[in-house]
Amino acid sequence: MQNQDKATVRKIAILILAHFEAEGIGNTVMPALEDITQASALFVITANCTDATADYAREAGARVFVRDTGNTDGKERRWLGS
Repeated sequence: MQNQDKATVRKIAILILAHFEAEGIGNTVMPALEDITQASALFVITANCTDATADYAREAGARVFVRDTGNTDGKERRWLGS
Protein backbone atom coordinates (compact mmCIF):
# COMPACT_ATOMS: atom_id res chain seq x y z
CA MET A 1 0.00 0.00 0.00
CA GLN A 2 2.94 2.34 0.54
CA ASN A 3 3.78 2.45 -3.16
CA GLN A 4 0.20 2.92 -4.33
CA ASP A 5 -1.21 6.30 -5.11
CA LYS A 6 -3.87 7.14 -2.51
CA ALA A 7 -6.44 7.57 -5.29
CA THR A 8 -6.11 3.88 -6.22
CA VAL A 9 -6.60 2.48 -2.72
CA ARG A 10 -10.09 1.02 -2.51
CA LYS A 11 -12.01 1.06 0.71
CA ILE A 12 -14.78 -1.38 1.39
CA ALA A 13 -17.10 -2.03 4.28
CA ILE A 14 -18.46 -5.42 5.21
CA LEU A 15 -21.83 -5.32 6.94
CA ILE A 16 -22.99 -8.35 8.88
CA LEU A 17 -26.56 -8.24 10.10
CA ALA A 18 -27.02 -10.53 13.10
CA HIS A 19 -29.90 -11.73 15.25
CA PHE A 20 -29.09 -14.13 18.11
CA GLU A 21 -25.76 -15.23 16.59
CA ALA A 22 -23.61 -15.34 19.75
CA GLU A 23 -22.48 -18.92 19.18
CA GLY A 24 -21.03 -18.32 15.71
CA ILE A 25 -20.40 -14.60 15.22
CA GLY A 26 -16.71 -14.87 16.13
CA ASN A 27 -16.22 -17.60 13.53
CA THR A 28 -17.70 -15.25 10.95
CA VAL A 29 -15.94 -12.03 11.97
CA MET A 30 -12.36 -13.24 12.49
CA PRO A 31 -11.79 -14.79 9.02
CA ALA A 32 -13.46 -11.83 7.35
CA LEU A 33 -11.15 -9.40 9.18
CA GLU A 34 -8.14 -11.39 8.00
CA ASP A 35 -9.24 -10.93 4.39
CA ILE A 36 -9.79 -7.16 4.38
CA THR A 37 -7.19 -4.42 4.28
CA GLN A 38 -6.52 -1.85 6.96
CA ALA A 39 -8.31 0.68 4.76
CA SER A 40 -11.53 -1.28 5.11
CA ALA A 41 -13.98 -1.89 7.93
CA LEU A 42 -16.21 -4.66 9.20
CA PHE A 43 -19.43 -3.80 11.00
CA VAL A 44 -21.84 -6.09 12.82
CA ILE A 45 -25.35 -4.74 13.25
CA THR A 46 -27.39 -6.60 15.82
CA ALA A 47 -31.18 -6.55 15.76
CA ASN A 48 -33.05 -6.88 19.05
CA CYS A 49 -30.63 -9.45 20.45
CA THR A 50 -30.78 -10.35 24.09
CA ASP A 51 -27.83 -12.74 23.89
CA ALA A 52 -24.12 -11.85 23.73
CA THR A 53 -23.91 -11.40 19.93
CA ALA A 54 -22.71 -7.80 20.18
CA ASP A 55 -20.14 -8.60 22.89
CA TYR A 56 -18.67 -11.54 20.98
CA ALA A 57 -18.54 -9.55 17.74
CA ARG A 58 -16.60 -6.78 19.52
CA GLU A 59 -14.22 -9.33 21.05
CA ALA A 60 -13.59 -10.72 17.56
CA GLY A 61 -12.65 -7.25 16.30
CA ALA A 62 -15.80 -5.93 14.63
CA ARG A 63 -17.26 -2.48 15.02
CA VAL A 64 -20.73 -3.08 16.44
CA PHE A 65 -23.99 -1.19 16.16
CA VAL A 66 -26.84 -2.36 18.35
CA ARG A 67 -30.36 -1.92 17.01
CA ASP A 68 -32.75 -2.39 19.91
CA THR A 69 -36.32 -1.39 19.24
CA GLY A 70 -37.74 -3.60 21.96
CA ASN A 71 -39.84 -5.23 19.27
CA THR A 72 -40.01 -9.01 19.51
CA ASP A 73 -42.82 -9.70 17.05
CA GLY A 74 -40.54 -10.84 14.21
CA LYS A 75 -40.16 -7.48 12.44
CA GLU A 76 -36.38 -7.69 12.93
CA ARG A 77 -36.42 -10.65 10.52
CA ARG A 78 -37.98 -8.47 7.84
CA TRP A 79 -35.38 -5.79 8.57
CA LEU A 80 -32.64 -8.39 8.18
CA GLY A 81 -34.18 -9.58 4.94
CA SER A 82 -35.03 -13.10 6.04
